[in-house]
Amino acid sequence: PADRVHPGAIAAGRRAGIDLADAEPTTLALDASATALVVTVCDRAHEELPADPTWLHWSIPDPVPAGTARAFDAAVAELTERISTVARAAGSAMPALLRRTAAEMGGRYADLALGMEPMILEALDRHRPGRDLRTNVEYYASVVLDGVGLPRQLFTPTFAVSRLIGWLAHACEQAATNRIIRPQSAYVGQTPA
Repeated sequence: PADRVHPGAIAAGRRAGIDLADAEPTTLALDASATALVVTVCDRAHEELPADPTWLHWSIPDPVPAGTARAFDAAVAELTERISTVARAAGSAMPALLRRTAAEMGGRYADLALGMEPMILEALDRHRPGRDLRTNVEYYASVVLDGVGLPRQLFTPTFAVSRLIGWLAHACEQAATNRIIRPQSAYVGQTPA
């Protein structure tokens, strides 16, 4: 790796609300049993590392040759979009896993939930056409929690505790950047004065 993070990358990170001031390039060293998602963005690193079919490679244009703020910002924007896409895909896998688990477990609410989901999806599509809204993870999580015998009064605390780290991370990031974070939202109104 390089001796230091390029100043253009540090500046682009700052503009995107990411503090890279103390970041240092490091050599990739993963235990063979590691379950991390590895994504290479440097073509040279991709070619030099041993092949691993579970790794991803995103060929992001290197902003260093251009050396402009625009080139670095474009690289950050491309990485942000790709990371968001992977995060959305990972998040969409959870409802499917819980749906399958609920169906396999059966139980008093599994058949009801499985039978009602198509009607719920149809109602969501009528209410918000073109938004591709889906039942969220809690829809089947409650069926699974009931199926394993968790008392109903513990459902809400279980959901809340499982999200607490994410909520705290958002709060810390918002406090650090003085920006409200609303993932998957886009403000389309007028710019406040």
